[in-house]
Amino acid sequence: MKRLLIILSSALCFAGCAEKPETEKASVERFDIDISAYPEMNPEQRDSFRLRYSDAVAFAIQGDTVNADSALATYARGKAVKMFGPDITERFTVIDSIETVLGSLKAGIAEKLPSVEWKKPVGVISTYNQSVIIADSSLLIGLNHYLGSDYPAYSYFEPYQRAVKTPKHLPYDVAEAIIANKFPYQRQEDASLLNRMLYEGALLTAVNSVIANSDAAESMGYGTDEWKWLAENEKNVWSALIDRELLFSIDPSIVERMTRPAPATSIIHPDAPGRTGRYIGYKIAQAYLKRHPEKSIEWLLSPEFYNSPTALIESQYAPK
Repeated sequence: MKRLLIILSSALCFAGCAEKPETEKASVERFDIDISAYPEMNPEQRDSFRLRYSDAVAFAIQGDTVNADSALATYARGKAVKMFGPDITERFTVIDSIETVLGSLKAGIAEKLPSVEWKKPVGVISTYNQSVIIADSSLLIGLNHYLGSDYPAYSYFEPYQRAVKTPKHLPYDVAEAIIANKFPYQRQEDASLLNRMLYEGALLTAVNSVIANSDAAESMGYGTDEWKWLAENEKNVWSALIDRELLFSIDPSIVERMTRPAPATSIIHPDAPGRTGRYIGYKIAQAYLKRHPEKSIEWLLSPEFYNSPTALIESQYAPK
């Protein structure tokens, strides 16, 4: 277990430890740990607890404000807290690593996306598939979603799903949730696959820009083999999008098949990794910024870019 903790700590630092050692850490409030004591608290302590963790409480009790006290006590005694609580405490003993990563991320957002508001990070045990939730004043992080790809409770997940359930991927999920919340996709009535790909590419560009020492493959949830396949077949993928008349398709099912998490993007090729459309969108966004360095990351996240009929032409994207 000591070896595991060292690996987790190293992975977190590799994912995004601040390049500048003086970067302030982002303190994480531990609702995930403190909740276990709730059933034994007296009424005054319970009131204080619910006030302190108001966003996390609302998340835990699923909006049942009428029976908030009993609902929270039920949650505290529930299967999720009993199952994940001890493992979170054990595997995330070195919480400093998470706070260092989030501190670096906070600084990156302040520099690259000044209009984005940073919220207080709170560790929770999420009973939903969503691992990061943006609340009124808090950033709720389901730490039970990052216990390692080999964690036994994840065994029923597909490999592509387990690949992102690691401490190393945590800052990428947090960054994407924060940025997408501020800059959601504004879909036009006749939006095409290209429009969605451009948005996804802009979003990934923003995520990688705010994480120190970012890894583009990790930001997309790809392993070495998947990234290599896309790099070697980028031109073939692009040709398939054009030859099969997919690029300007307004069919929602095609858009989803190209951009949603999946074992593969079979509409392109059986070996094409899931969300291949995101990868191409990212490459187009990168090409656009190279041609137009005067444009900001925030502008790239605006409909003016991804809904533009000329964005692709202006990017001069041409895979080799």
